[in-house]
Amino acid sequence: RDRNYPADVASLEKAIAEGYPAAHLYYKLGSIQLRKNEMGKARQNLYKAQAAPLNLTLSKEAIQMADEIEKQGGVLEH
Repeated sequence: RDRNYPADVASLEKAIAEGYPAAHLYYKLGSIQLRKNEMGKARQNLYKAQAAPLNLTLSKEAIQMADEIEKQGGVLEH
């Protein structure tokens, strides 16, 4: 299931590019990429969430989850 990921990703990338590089935007983008098995992109955005000012996200936990998922061979498709 692709849900509405392409539109969500486009909106998040646009918001970040237009000057709103907030932790929650990077976290949401990284979370979508994690679900799509885009581990490199997901990690990159989750690390950006961690580095952003006022990071109240679960980005640290999500990075740990990405590591576990990668060890297990990726996200299972339903």
